[in-house]
Amino acid sequence: RSLWGKTKSRDTKPTWEFDCPKSAALAVCPNAVVVATPSEVTALNIKDGSVLWKETLPAAPVPWGLAVNREGKVIVTLEGGRVLCFG
Repeated sequence: RSLWGKTKSRDTKPTWEFDCPKSAALAVCPNAVVVATPSEVTALNIKDGSVLWKETLPAAPVPWGLAVNREGKVIVTLEGGRVLCFG
């Protein structure tokens, strides 16, 4: 059952916030939100925004160079052509 369009976004406050002004990529999963910045990739609990895990990146990710497969593995494509897989 989809809840798309059934929320009253104008009348509700955010459940949680995460400051990521330099984010380069984002992926939303059933249990997490994954954010890549120029120096790290962070997985956040989708329910409360708490950090599930964080890894330093050896190079910046390409814009939108982030994917999560159905097994929950996080794949990040970096500038220079390197690809990393976490999970």
